[in-house]
Amino acid sequence: MSFSRRSTNRTDSVKTVKTRWKHDELFDDGFVGVPTHFLRLYSLLQPPLTSGEAMFIIQLMNFKWDELNPFPSYKLLAERMGVSSKATQRHAATLESKKYLKRIARVGTSNEFDLSQLFDAVLNLQRTVPKRLRKTEPELDAVQAIEGFFRGTGKKMEAKNEF
Repeated sequence: MSFSRRSTNRTDSVKTVKTRWKHDELFDDGFVGVPTHFLRLYSLLQPPLTSGEAMFIIQLMNFKWDELNPFPSYKLLAERMGVSSKATQRHAATLESKKYLKRIARVGTSNEFDLSQLFDAVLNLQRTVPKRLRKTEPELDAVQAIEGFFRGTGKKMEAKNEF
């Protein structure tokens, strides 16, 4: 059996977000910049994030417009995630117990959400992954490659939370 590969010569393509997708209007309200290291490594953190917690984080990223902490309400996050407000509060509480999130109470309004501990942990984990595995070929699943590396070396894979 043989496989044909499509050309990867993209020197003539325009590299804007809108031109990568079929429907430009999907981006009329903007887009969220999510670090690839977060997407590849969130389930490998120690303790790992669940997919629900990762989606909660991505929703928070949508409200991070500058260096200040985002502060959406649990109700708004719940509506966007299709879950109850209690579920979003549980995600926040779990992330806080894992030392990845710090909730900062604000009087008479929604909490601020400080994600700096999470991204410190992602960066620490990313630094332990060998360069050859940081960028993988499209058909290679990055998570399997990283897990395979650690299994092969006998090293324990962990991100240090030194906060």
